[in-house]
Amino acid sequence: MPAGGAATYSWTKPIEGLGGFSPAPRTNHTLTLVPKEFGSALLLFGGRTESGVHPNDLMRLDVGDNLPPRNGTWNWSLVPVSPASEEIAQGREGHTATVFRDELVIFGGLGAEGLLNTVSTFGLDSLKWSHPPVSGLPPIRRHQHSGAEFGQQYVIFGGFSEYGDCENDIAVLDLPSWRWSAPPTEGHAPSPRMAH
Repeated sequence: MPAGGAATYSWTKPIEGLGGFSPAPRTNHTLTLVPKEFGSALLLFGGRTESGVHPNDLMRLDVGDNLPPRNGTWNWSLVPVSPASEEIAQGREGHTATVFRDELVIFGGLGAEGLLNTVSTFGLDSLKWSHPPVSGLPPIRRHQHSGAEFGQQYVIFGGFSEYGDCENDIAVLDLPSWRWSAPPTEGHAPSPRMAH
């Protein structure tokens, strides 16, 4: 670290280059870091391709050793899906994703049939897509919202909703119980927004 303890950051290309194939160019996808026990990798899901398609393929970017000196090959691969999957998640853009325990959790977005407010999960061990038994009142359908895992809760904020406006509401999904709630808030809420 430089004097004063401040870290410096810079953009670089992996020295080893990228192996495998590359995903089709796309926008509004998610790229989610998986826990170390599942390897040093990122999972890419959804988005919108140049031709307007919402792919529902799940791709993995293995990044080798992600600690300095960052040795290893960076490789793209298509994640195999178990034939025992209930239903593969619908392709979408503008959704959010996180990893809880051994599952990739996806919420909301805009698909071929319109806005979504569904939750889909992908088992990192089982390689199966499923729809957890969600309870409580889900947030209204939306895309271009933000989502962050906080402890064992997945917090959703804002986005562009089925009402044709930007929102500034908060919805919380308790991940162990798969229960939605809308917690009371205090103070001055941020202005409605999307794509933040």
